[in-house]
Amino acid sequence: MRKKSWSEEEDSIIREFYPTEGKEVTARLKGRTLAAIRLRAYTLGIKLSEDVFKRNAWSEDDDNIIRSFYPEEGEAVSERLPGRTVSAIKIRASKLGVRYKGSNSYNVWTDEENEILIKYYPTEGEAVLKRLPDKDKHQLTGHAYYLGLYQKYHKKKFEVVIWSEEEDNIMREYYPDEGFDVIERLPGRTRNAIKTRASVLGLKYTGSDRRYWNEDELLILKTYFEKEGSKGVYEKLDKRFTRTEISIKANQLGLKNPRIKKEAVTFSDEEIRIITEFYEAEGASGVQKRIGNRHSIRSINRKANVLGLHRKRKYWSAEELKIMKEYYETEGSAGVYERLKKRFSRSEISLKANQMKLKNPNKPTAPVPFTDEETRIIIEFYESEGATGIQKRIGSKHGIRNINTKANHLGLHIRDKSFT
Repeated sequence: MRKKSWSEEEDSIIREFYPTEGKEVTARLKGRTLAAIRLRAYTLGIKLSEDVFKRNAWSEDDDNIIRSFYPEEGEAVSERLPGRTVSAIKIRASKLGVRYKGSNSYNVWTDEENEILIKYYPTEGEAVLKRLPDKDKHQLTGHAYYLGLYQKYHKKKFEVVIWSEEEDNIMREYYPDEGFDVIERLPGRTRNAIKTRASVLGLKYTGSDRRYWNEDELLILKTYFEKEGSKGVYEKLDKRFTRTEISIKANQLGLKNPRIKKEAVTFSDEEIRIITEFYEAEGASGVQKRIGNRHSIRSINRKANVLGLHRKRKYWSAEELKIMKEYYETEGSAGVYERLKKRFSRSEISLKANQMKLKNPNKPTAPVPFTDEETRIIIEFYESEGATGIQKRIGSKHGIRNINTKANHLGLHIRDKSFT
């Protein structure tokens, strides 16, 4: 939706009233949100007066309301603070260090919670949640990962591996120069673990990832890329460059990728004549039958689009609609398809039937509910006779699958599997 531009009259209202009225100026600017007005005032270089600014500032009473009620009420505390938006209350609560206890997604960890996590997570794993009633599983695993605690699968047990002081020293000494190559000095650590730990320690990679091609490597690329592609060159260069890097370099050198498909076969004058004559009536499928499989459906549609051709819409005659109403609910789309001499596809027939609110005879109906007597028979005989035996007793009113489902709901299981 196109944004409405600001008129000179609206700008005049902002210049005159915004400094003294603040957010109350919205009453003078119908159709403008407070956020839009504030942005426009900022663009025009207009600021609130000191009195209004102080009036909009958070008072001690406001802060006390947040401290007292936000932990239990959350967003609902906005009813106690008229004129304050939910977003403003959340931001203020965050600045005051107040959190909503009822929120499972709030991910602020206190020093005490961090100590509990570091002390007990290595031995208890997810069971430490009993010690952290305000946290859930997702918060636990995410924060443990952030602190460098991760779980390694070994002998069907999860072993938590904490970063040692020695590993941290290796990170501090070598990561800035080596980057992820430091993984060779830290056996058992993954690239993701190293990346996260570097972030926790405030380390940044200062080296260069750029790898330069020497003359021998360029010669190999020029010799083999157009024959073997990036995969062959990747092996011949001992995997020093990734396949993506190889493809980028080949593109810079103007080398052709052997895996790229050849250009589409061009249409002859006779084929273009056939498309022009028959496409609008028969579509791409009909044209393909006339010119053979030399061109795909997609390429025929594209050519027709270039020629400005579009498939003509089929309209239903009164006779065709009569056939639909008379036969669809008994014969389905397949029967109507034949009766209409295949003028419409089965999908088009089903779509039209849906518009006419005709029922599909092939669509399964809702299962028939079981009577009290039938339920008694299932309880008495299912475990010994199975679904087949039950069906013989109550008739084919219910399918084998429905009987098994009903028995499962009743907590019944077949004792002798020979009956299934």
